[in-house]
Amino acid sequence: MLHMLPHSVKTVKILYRQRHNGAEARYILLTTKLWDKPLETATYNLVVKKNIKVNQFSINPDSSVAFGETLVYYWKRENFMPTKDFEISFNLVQK
Repeated sequence: MLHMLPHSVKTVKILYRQRHNGAEARYILLTTKLWDKPLETATYNLVVKKNIKVNQFSINPDSSVAFGETLVYYWKRENFMPTKDFEISFNLVQK
């Protein structure tokens, strides 16, 4: 439970993991519309192993950085009112 005074501001970090079908994944963003107010700031990171090739993003990343066997994609939006959910299609790259 998160307690907040009216008109106060809090920063919240959320770690999200989900099972997927091995080819596609979705993170629901459209529920933001229920609030009738955009997210002031939204920062998203997607961390994948380098043996996973992302074929398509529904929302293109702003940047990406490689760290060893890991690739991190970054998104940052201001006054963000999503028009679609975050979806990726991907496949496992054979070595």
